[in-house]
Amino acid sequence: MARFVLPPQIYYCEIGEQRIFLDLLADRYFSLPQEADRSFSTLAGGGEIPTGALDALIAAGVVARSPAGKPLASTTHVAPDRSFLEEELRSGGGLSALPEVLLLTLWARRSVRRKRLPRLLIPSAKGRAPSSEAGRERRDRAVTLFVQARRAVPVKPNCLHDSLALLQFLRRRRVHADLVIGAKLDPFGAHCWIQDGTMVLNDTLAAARGFAPILVA
Repeated sequence: MARFVLPPQIYYCEIGEQRIFLDLLADRYFSLPQEADRSFSTLAGGGEIPTGALDALIAAGVVARSPAGKPLASTTHVAPDRSFLEEELRSGGGLSALPEVLLLTLWARRSVRRKRLPRLLIPSAKGRAPSSEAGRERRDRAVTLFVQARRAVPVKPNCLHDSLALLQFLRRRRVHADLVIGAKLDPFGAHCWIQDGTMVLNDTLAAARGFAPILVA
């Protein structure tokens, strides 16, 4: 029997009483009109809505009929409470990684421009476990190398490009962390950072906490 699910490319977060949606394939953020948003909230909470309201949500692309698929649940992630840049960043040795960081930064920028983001991100509903003690040592060395080398790369900073590049840099060193895409309202904005457990690795704590997670990969 068919049930109602989120289409595979759709993610959303809740901010107060409103929802923000991300269509990953279209690289588009959007919200629903007030009545449609209420209908979606009711449906996601297990309630029933009129057929016309349901048809409108299906037409808007935020609901699909399927026997299996993603539940109509918002993205959640552990709230950060520390920032590596503000507490742990060390000095020395960063320029040794400059060629690699330059190539990864250019690769990330080119990948986003060519609409490859859906293939690069494997969403995770729960996120990964924080690094072990040995993993944290590798993580700290790797993030320090990346951040210091990135400052010498003659490419304008971009949170998504830089986070993708850092994520790949970490994976090459057997360090696993989460890429978090967040959104906010009043005014609308989107942001991206790398997080390990409750520690933000490439941004300030205040910047990351100003956004609600909408996709975690």
